[in-house]
Amino acid sequence: MPSFASIATFATLALGALVSAAPAAPTPNVGVPTAPVSTPSVPPVAPAPPAPTPSVPPMSSFEQRDDVKSFAAIFVELQVSLVPVVAELNYIVTDNCTSDALTPIITDVTNVISAAVTDLNALVGQSAAVILVNVDGTAQLALADVAKLVADVLNLVFSAVGHVLGLANVDISVVVSVCAPLGEIIASLLNVVVSLVGALLGDVLGALLPLIGGLTNVIVNLNVATLLSILNL
Repeated sequence: MPSFASIATFATLALGALVSAAPAAPTPNVGVPTAPVSTPSVPPVAPAPPAPTPSVPPMSSFEQRDDVKSFAAIFVELQVSLVPVVAELNYIVTDNCTSDALTPIITDVTNVISAAVTDLNALVGQSAAVILVNVDGTAQLALADVAKLVADVLNLVFSAVGHVLGLANVDISVVVSVCAPLGEIIASLLNVVVSLVGALLGDVLGALLPLIGGLTNVIVNLNVATLLSILNL
């Protein structure tokens, strides 16, 4: 029969074997806390300042506005436009001096002058600096300048009409009748000139009449009442 000591020794060995065979306890998975990643704050970008509006310098006293023709510009353009049209009257001779030949020429001349009257009326209410600036914008017109511009146009037109009136054996009544609308539109032109410039520079007609003295007979022969009245003829 085994002794108590042998039994004890066996029990001890068996228990040790059991302990060795037991699986090791799992190592606890301890999570390492992750520090939150901070995103650096980006300051908002300020909007670009608006581009500065270029300053527009005030119009000088002699500067011409782009949207309005000056008195000088109107009359220079008028004379240039009239030259080729009025020249046709110089080709009129006794044989072709008829109403049919004259009417289209006089109508063209009248239309050209009428357009200038419209341009002059557009100047009503403008400042003296705009009205009287010269063509190149460097100075203002004086009274003598205005009279010369108007006289150049009247001399151009009435010299050609005088040529027709002076033709031998021409029927004066036909010429006068056809030219009546021309006399009326020139009277309108002069009325605008006097009302527009007279208040700024003085007696326009007084400065004009000595420059057109050679046309008096032609103007009187046309016998257009409004034109005679404005020129005090």
